[in-house]
Amino acid sequence: MLRIVTGAHNDDICIIQYSYELSLIVTGTVSGEIAIYDYEKSTLLDFCVAHDDQITGLHFLWPYPILLSTSLDSQVCLWKVRSVGEANRTV
Repeated sequence: MLRIVTGAHNDDICIIQYSYELSLIVTGTVSGEIAIYDYEKSTLLDFCVAHDDQITGLHFLWPYPILLSTSLDSQVCLWKVRSVGEANRTV
């Protein structure tokens, strides 16, 4: 089933990651913005703001509700995301 979310990013998406277990999709842009989406509801949950340059890596650290992100500005960030069965909450 095709799912569409519009208006989430102003810049080009350069990386995407999906977590089946958490039912989350994350996207990263060339400007360093990260967006988290609920896959089932096709809704934008939140943005992760810390990077100042292009996102180079996104990885869910299953079984923990944690997202790892890396970027060209040499930053590595860990983000808490929702747990399995947890209601939609901001990170």
